[in-house]
Amino acid sequence: MEESVSGQKPPMAHAPPDLLAAHWLLAGQRPTADPMPCPIPLTERVRAAQQAGFAGIGLIEPELVDAVGLHGVVGLRTLLADHDMRYLEIEALTGWWRDDDGWRRSLDIMLDLGGQLGARILKATGDFAAEPASASHMADRFAVVVERARGSGVVLALEIIAFSNIADIPSALAVLGDCRGEEAGLMLDSWHFARRSLPLPPIAGLPKSRIAGVEISDVAAGTPDDLFTDTVDHRQVPGEGAYDLQAFLRAVAQTGYDGPVGLEVLSAQLRDDSLNFALKRCADGARAIMAGGALNLSAILQ
Repeated sequence: MEESVSGQKPPMAHAPPDLLAAHWLLAGQRPTADPMPCPIPLTERVRAAQQAGFAGIGLIEPELVDAVGLHGVVGLRTLLADHDMRYLEIEALTGWWRDDDGWRRSLDIMLDLGGQLGARILKATGDFAAEPASASHMADRFAVVVERARGSGVVLALEIIAFSNIADIPSALAVLGDCRGEEAGLMLDSWHFARRSLPLPPIAGLPKSRIAGVEISDVAAGTPDDLFTDTVDHRQVPGEGAYDLQAFLRAVAQTGYDGPVGLEVLSAQLRDDSLNFALKRCADGARAIMAGGALNLSAILQ
């Protein structure tokens, strides 16, 4: 390594975090409204993700099943590898606090296929009901989920969601209990932190092992009338909104998190654009945010 004029070795250059195109960005669809599977073939979506510089993608369970049915496990692994997709995340497990068997079947499918495909994480949500399950019940039932998932190789990512009963870090940690990092951790999505006005120091205080995944998008200024509509139609491209994403990512960096950063920009405006344009616009915005605020997650603590 060359030395500087002062005789000191210059600081080592560190690669920026890998970017992952979360399912709803990659599919260009609106949750609960558009038909499944996505009308854009997965081969085209993966190619577009590669061209925009992403290193991973997300798939919801129906899309995962459809893709395996079409390509086979080996064929899907090859498709991802040939397009430099090093990360796969699956979503989403819900209803796991109930006594029915539907969530167990769903979990088993996602763990089986995810394990074969080398998936990194499986997202899990909280309860969205007007009268949700109690915190103690959620914690007890999540322990059952973790036990069922143990040995699959897929980490459960419990997402903090603004309009669920797991809406902040304390409530999420209470549900996680004493799970180890290789079993389960938190999914930290900037949109939910922004819309709940959650403080960022608690993120910085988390052990690295408590974080399973990170996602970012920006938010429009002001308070929306309806959080669900805002989250599925009006998220903003990183750097084009009103949230301090640099501060959010600095807090994440303090934990030592070194995984990919997912982009989950659900936007009616982006859905009117071509997939290639939407992916490039989001990736460019995220890279600008990271470059503008010393947000190299692997280097910030140097």
